[in-house]
Amino acid sequence: MNNQRGRLFGLFLIGMICFFAGNEAYSQQLLKIMISNDDGVDAPGIAALQERLSRMAAVTVVAPAKNQSGVGHGYTFVTPIVVRQTEKKGSRWFAVEGLPATCVKLGLETLLEEKPDLVVSGINRGDNVGTMVFSSGTTACAREAAYKGIPAVAFSLEAGGAMDYALAADFAADLIAEVSTLKLPPGVFLNVNIPAFPKDKIKGVLVVGQDKGAYPDYAYRKYSLEGSLQIWYDFLPLNKEGLETDAGALRSGYITITPFKVDATDEKTLADLATLKLGSWKK
Repeated sequence: MNNQRGRLFGLFLIGMICFFAGNEAYSQQLLKIMISNDDGVDAPGIAALQERLSRMAAVTVVAPAKNQSGVGHGYTFVTPIVVRQTEKKGSRWFAVEGLPATCVKLGLETLLEEKPDLVVSGINRGDNVGTMVFSSGTTACAREAAYKGIPAVAFSLEAGGAMDYALAADFAADLIAEVSTLKLPPGVFLNVNIPAFPKDKIKGVLVVGQDKGAYPDYAYRKYSLEGSLQIWYDFLPLNKEGLETDAGALRSGYITITPFKVDATDEKTLADLATLKLGSWKK
């Protein structure tokens, strides 16, 4: 009887060792993701992204303490940067009193004990297509990660219509599952835009280039005040046709994926400029 109990205990002990060893190996293999955005740490898009990605990865959130939309790739460095840390929904959240790119920079250089496998930005309220990507804090987050050689994806959801952040987060999870095995080249990041349609109305997914047209001028509303002029503006959508670029494909009802790279050098012009004489200045 005692021998049988001993054998059962031994089997139980071996099982527990295998269980914990297996879980340790699993935790070591678990994808590590850092999430940021430009809409702020309390935005619904980042909440949906954290909730969904936490099912497949170890997630840390490092995002602006307040909305920082449209600030581009600026850095916060003139004043001290206040950072507040909380624990919620199974993740560490850092609220940073700084610009979006600064949040990613701090996360990678200071706040996280180890580098993430992937940086994810979004889900932004409103699309980031065409030349808007240069003023977007959302794409700046992904670009900042690419500066450091970390794969990154920026997600934006078209404003208006059926804005479903949970649906956008589901697509983000599916894309990330594939991108994590694809291994993006160093210095490359993805810009993803999702139409504000129900899933059955989305026509599909297209990998397209960036629309090169200038974003339309704002619609300005001017008010005269005593000694000054007050100007308000409204964004005008970048309405394009065709499926060759991010703007046209998005407006046609497709999810768009556009790859960008940190190196923006134009090779042809580089070669042309090398022929300049420049007199005594060129040695």
